[in-house]
Amino acid sequence: ATADSSLQIRVDNSEKMRVLSGGGITFNGDTATANALDDYEEGTFTATCSNSVTLTSSKNLLSYTKVGRMVTVGGNIQVDDGQSGAAVIINNLPFTVANLSEDSSYYTGSVRLYDYDVHSSALFVTAVATTNTTTINFDQIIDNGNSAALGGDNGGSIMFTITYMAA
Repeated sequence: ATADSSLQIRVDNSEKMRVLSGGGITFNGDTATANALDDYEEGTFTATCSNSVTLTSSKNLLSYTKVGRMVTVGGNIQVDDGQSGAAVIINNLPFTVANLSEDSSYYTGSVRLYDYDVHSSALFVTAVATTNTTTINFDQIIDNGNSAALGGDNGGSIMFTITYMAA
């Protein structure tokens, strides 16, 4: 222990890890509270969607892991009622997406569709975490540089993973 009641782990007289008295862990001599790893959580949640789109009850559970402020969410959802192609938007992420300057809080993730209709000119689909919200939009990237929301397709599955910074 040190004078400030933090616990240090040293190897050959060089600090490798410190448990701060106020909480959190720092590494390699760093004592800045702002750099401390102070949170870890993992779990599951039942995804819900905007636009009255509903998910199949046996394919709506997503998993997440939060380390510090970084959150990874993923799983496989299946559209039950796509509301005639309404945009699929997951609206209940476990943590709010950060809103940082210069677009540094824009995050996209990978998507795999199964038994799903997409725009005829779509090159790929991506998951997009929307800043300052708890939502993920699914966007189709179209070959002329435009994008379109991925509409609900009854019975279609969306497998995805995305990592974003929490507010």
